Order: sequence, then C-alpha cells, then structure tokens
Amino acid sequence: DYDEEWNSVGIFGDKDIMISLKNSFAIIDEYLQAMKDAGVYDDATIIITGDHATPVNDFAKLSEPSRTALFFKPSGANHDEVKYSNAQVSHDNVWAAIFESEGIKVPVSLGKSLLKINENEQTKRYYYWHTYGLTFSEYVYEIKGSGKDFSNWTLIDIKYL
Repeated sequence: DYDEEWNSVGIFGDKDIMISLKNSFAIIDEYLQAMKDAGVYDDATIIITGDHATPVNDFAKLSEPSRTALFFKPSGANHDEVKYSNAQVSHDNVWAAIFESEGIKVPVSLGKSLLKINENEQTKRYYYWHTYGLTFSEYVYEIKGSGKDFSNWTLIDIKYL
C-alpha cells in the first residue's frame, strides 16, 4: 500500500502490484544483506513465501490457478543468484526441508523435502481456498502436474464453515 517513494497510498488508494513487488524485494534484499554483513547468511536456512496469492474472487470457487512464491535457501548454501525451479512442491514440503537442511532426521510424517523433489517428478499437492462473504467456505483442490495449468486442479471437497 505504498508508492515508489514509500508514501502510503492508504487502503483505498491507487495500488500497483509491480510497485508493491519491487518494494517487498527491496526489504528482502536489505534483510539478506544485513545477514551477510553479520556473517550469518551462509549458515542460515531461509524461507520466503506468502500465505496466499492475490485472490481472483474470494466469494466463489477458483476459476484459474492461484499460486504464491516459495523461495528456499538451505543452510550451507551461499548462492548469490536466484535459481528458478519447476519442481512440483508446496508448503507441505517446507518442514522436511528445514529439518534436512539443519541435519535433523526427517520424520516420515513430514513427507518429502523441497530438496528431494526433482524437476521432472510428478507430485500430488493440495490447495485450500477460503471464501469470505455471507458464508465461509473451504474449497479443497488436488493438483497433479504443473500448478500453472488449471486443468491439473481437481476440486475434491467443499466445506461450509
């Protein structure tokens, strides 16, 4: 909710998603640089993600993919460039990756680590979409294949809360 000079545009102001994205990455960049300056970056496990993507319409079930970014740097890695991956992962793979990157045995119940899913592996993931209106509903989608392709999304459950 800020412009390029970090002036608040307020909750109902003129918002630009690209400016918001640029500002968010400026904050992240400053934080990562502070970690490097403090000498803790290389030994840190860093996960940057969101709790939701921009809603298409949070009064109805989805009609197109809804995805959020997931950045992961395991302890011991010191990459200065972002590497893009098409591996079929979800937030469900994060805890196993944290354990693994810290040298802790990964309990089977945590599933597969982000570090163990390769680019060509077909995985099954779940997406929970909540609607807010006169009623609250949870739509559960199962995703098999690329999350970019909505034909890979299957609505498997609806709960009216």
